[in-house]
Amino acid sequence: MSNRYQVPAELVGRHIELRFDPEDLSRLEVYLDGAPAGVATPFSIGRHVHPAVPQAAPEPPPEEPGVDYLGLVAAAHAEALGEASISYRSLHLPGMEGPSDEAAS
Repeated sequence: MSNRYQVPAELVGRHIELRFDPEDLSRLEVYLDGAPAGVATPFSIGRHVHPAVPQAAPEPPPEEPGVDYLGLVAAAHAEALGEASISYRSLHLPGMEGPSDEAAS
């Protein structure tokens, strides 16, 4: 399940059996030759519940609201500004005459 656990050092390289509750993957019991040999300590847990457990199914995403308020605000703003864009090259500001304006004068 992409989880990593740590077992006692004396069990390294030995064939062990892990028993666990599929609804709680944070505790795994370690057995060696059918006898209890300790507990596997969670090292890195990515999933806390076995995927076969019905409660482990991902929750469906929340439904979208019936009204897109942000879209309405954006539409009202665009309508208030108008669809025309501003051409800053065509603006004539006092004291900001370009070379073509001086030649025309």
